[in-house]
Amino acid sequence: MRRDIERMRREAERNPRPAYVDDRQPSPCFDQTKEQIETWLRVNVKMGTEVAVRETQGHILRYTIASVNYLGKGRFGLGSFGSFYYNGKNCFHPKGQTCLVMPTNAVREFIQRHPQGAFSLARDGYRVGFY
Repeated sequence: MRRDIERMRREAERNPRPAYVDDRQPSPCFDQTKEQIETWLRVNVKMGTEVAVRETQGHILRYTIASVNYLGKGRFGLGSFGSFYYNGKNCFHPKGQTCLVMPTNAVREFIQRHPQGAFSLARDGYRVGFY
């Protein structure tokens, strides 16, 4: 056992890992905080405003750009995605795996590269944790 640990330590010294411990890229919205998202939504959401819907079901990270089509008291609607609060959480599943993020250039580029989403544990290796 001790020899195995020493062998692994020597191997790690010969082949250092990159900055991310798990060798995976962060998702394109990794630098957006809950507070920033809520502020952006409260300031910018009007009829027709584009927002990015972030879905992480089944180890797949997928973004979709959707337009606001309903404004209500304390929430707004995005057509087939349902209603969302101004904090970015889904009204019907607030602890679920669908939330809103700001549609930054990084998010839009991700959508162009991965229109069907990226599998988080395979070739693309995007980290999907958020909130």
